[in-house]
Amino acid sequence: MTYTLTNSEIIIRDVDQAHIPADPANMDYKEYLTWLEEGNTPNPYVAPPEPEPVQPTLADLQAQLAALTQQINALSKTTK
Repeated sequence: MTYTLTNSEIIIRDVDQAHIPADPANMDYKEYLTWLEEGNTPNPYVAPPEPEPVQPTLADLQAQLAALTQQINALSKTTK
């Protein structure tokens, strides 16, 4: 049996992905502590990768350009 640490007090039991709270009254947590006392080491927490930035589509860029053009035209009319 193996366990994996998380970025919180929850420990994940790898065999079934059970989320075990750090609660001394919890039987699964007691089993985890016994497992540690036997000299075992949990897997470290690995942060998920950063999501890839979403690239705008050509249609998105054209819509932004059209909106900016309208704003510029509206401003130029008010300054004349």
